[in-house]
This record gives sequence, C-alpha cells and structure tokens, in this order.
Amino acid sequence: MNPPRPSVFCFISDLSTIINHAKVRFLGCVSRYDSLAGDLYLEHNYPQGPAPFPSIRVHIAPIIEDVDPELLEVGTWVNVVGYVRNQDEFISYIVDLAARGEALDDDRWLQYDNHGFWDDVNPWTDSVDGRPVFVDAMLVWSAGAVNLGEYERIQRNLHDLHRRLYGEDVSP
Repeated sequence: MNPPRPSVFCFISDLSTIINHAKVRFLGCVSRYDSLAGDLYLEHNYPQGPAPFPSIRVHIAPIIEDVDPELLEVGTWVNVVGYVRNQDEFISYIVDLAARGEALDDDRWLQYDNHGFWDDVNPWTDSVDGRPVFVDAMLVWSAGAVNLGEYERIQRNLHDLHRRLYGEDVSP
C-alpha cells in the first residue's frame, strides 16, 4: 500500500497550471461563501496586479461539519488542503452519469478521483495552463495572523529550490 501523496505547496494563481487530481496546499482570503452549494471563494493578490485578483472556488460541503463558522466570514485568511479538479471534466462526468440515470455515489467518486493521477506524475510539469479548476477541500483551517509578505517570500524560495533541485520552472 502506498502512503498518502504529499501536497504541493502553491499560490492560488498556480492552481490552474497544476495537474488534475493533485493534492495541493495554499493560503487564501475568503471573498464569498455560497451556503447552498457548499463553496468557499478565496482570493490572494499574488503576483501583485490589478483586480480581478487570482481566485479559486473551494468545495467544502463534505467537510462543512468540521469547519469553524468563523472561517466562512469575508476577509478571513485560511489554509486549504485539497485536490485540484478540472471543472469542465467534472461537469461532463456528472452529466454522463445523469444521462445514464446514475448518481455520483462514494464508489463512483473514488473512480473519478483515482483515474487521473499516478504516483510517478509530477504535478508541476504534467499540467495544462489556464483551464477552469476548483479545489475539493479535505481540510480548511485558520491562517491566524499571517504575515503575507513573509509567506510570499517563503513560497518564492520554495519554487526556486524546486527549480534548482529538479530543473523545472514552477514559478508563477
């Protein structure tokens, strides 16, 4: 049995370039919470630029019972660990199931979840730029009093280290 895959530490602006089904960890500021869909919308203005800021939809419905309600308030900074999902592919999968009169139960979710990511795939180099994605959250917790400048500096350093070790450009 293989151990759980480590998460890729990234910026929100990196998420559309990371392969489908990769586990990621990132920081974001709550801009909106959709209680009907169970989706949290996060932003982080990195790299710095004019609005609209890089943002991501984070699906938290399966873990909502474990999420502190204070974390759903606009302006709250949170950490997220979850899986990148290709939005178009996921919608097509659900539509196909519905056309056959089938539901997205736990077994089918596992089939979907496991079909696109293998242990030998590098989430940075085996990616598709600019596709619409969302994150299916496993964990959401408070970032506390985060020093954003320090966080961004450390992230850039991690990207530089990865590039030097593996010869790949992973900078945003």
